Formats: sequence, structure tokens, C-alpha cells
Amino acid sequence: MLFRSPWLPIADDCATLSVTAQEGDPASDLNYFRALTRLRQEHPALIGGTYRSVDAPDDVFAFVREEHGETLTVLLNFGAQTHDLGALAGGETLLSSLGDQPASGAALRPNEARILRG
Repeated sequence: MLFRSPWLPIADDCATLSVTAQEGDPASDLNYFRALTRLRQEHPALIGGTYRSVDAPDDVFAFVREEHGETLTVLLNFGAQTHDLGALAGGETLLSSLGDQPASGAALRPNEARILRG
């Protein structure tokens, strides 16, 4: 087999961004994407449920998806401030982009995405 040089430059941090490197890291982007994909498969509301925007601070995008009696709230904080969203952040955390399970009603942290049930 003839080896050829890549036609695009390879990033200096390619070893840490490879699938092989990310597979074993539970906090990797790859495993976060897999968790999002799993949630989408397990919760039909995320695919075909009704959509309703929710009032939130300017740097927070919030919406509710409902299907077959299940209600999921998606909170996306695009800002650098923590937001106490009260009842809007209530419910069981199914996934947080920060890799933990915040309690029901916990403040939405900077640059956090959170999916809640209930």
C-alpha cells in the first residue's frame, strides 16, 4: 500500500481529538453526542413532539417538547452568567452538557445545555 501525505494540514492536537482518544473519556464530545443520540431514541418527544418556546433571559434559549404524555424541557444558556430559572428548571435532569446531574430547580450555569423531564 502506498502511503500518501494528507492533503490538508493535521492539527497539533489531533491525538486528543481522535475517536480513539475520546472513546474512553466519559466527558468527551463524542460521548456527549452519543448520550444526546440515545436520548433522542428513548424520548419520542425530542423527535416529533409538539414544540413550545418558553420565556427566558436573553442569553437563554428554552423550549418544551411534548409527546404521548411526556414533557421535556430543553434549556440552552449561551451566556457567561448563571440563571436561576425557578420552576422552568424543575424536573429530573436527563442530560447536562457539564457532565453532572443538577438537582431539580438548580440554576442553569454558564454555557450549559440541560434536558429535563417533567
